[in-house]
Amino acid sequence: MTYEHEKDLFFQWIAEHWEQQKNKLQRFCANQRLPFDDDVYSETVTKIAERILKKGLKDTTPKGMENYLFKSFKINTLRERDYARNKKRDHNVTDITQLYEDWANEHQLTPTSKLLHDLKQDFSLLYLASVVIEHYGEQSAHLFLTKYCYRYTYKQMQAKFSNIKHLREHLLEIKHFLQEHVTKEEINAAFWTKYGNLI
Repeated sequence: MTYEHEKDLFFQWIAEHWEQQKNKLQRFCANQRLPFDDDVYSETVTKIAERILKKGLKDTTPKGMENYLFKSFKINTLRERDYARNKKRDHNVTDITQLYEDWANEHQLTPTSKLLHDLKQDFSLLYLASVVIEHYGEQSAHLFLTKYCYRYTYKQMQAKFSNIKHLREHLLEIKHFLQEHVTKEEINAAFWTKYGNLI
């Protein structure tokens, strides 16, 4: 069995169990009085996939993958908590070079993580646009993408689409609809299902 195949097995498993595992990890965090962070959860999945590609996975059973996800998420959550606590401290360190290196090591993404992050952002926007097309039509999706992809203000939108009445109200209606009917978890699951095999 190749490591690529093991990575694909993991992505297939996490796509099918995204919500179930998230709920389990949220209960763990609540029980341990730790904050649950969606970004830590998503980043944990990405890091696991990168590690599987390099070193494989000892236990490819569903239980083995669940255990590995749990242990990795627990470690990442504790690190995040400790980092959040430590970053507020002031030790009067004056070595700017060391400060920058520490920051860079903590924040800079690997090329794979950066690519995945950008791909996920683009996918999320297009996923939302497809929902808008389904419920409001293509013109509304065009308005939605112009507003949120190009970050137009409502004033700029009104100038660009002066022929559309009640534009602001329509965009707010679309935004409210998406908030009510599309969850971050739904987008994450769709993303991993579509692109999980690329990593």
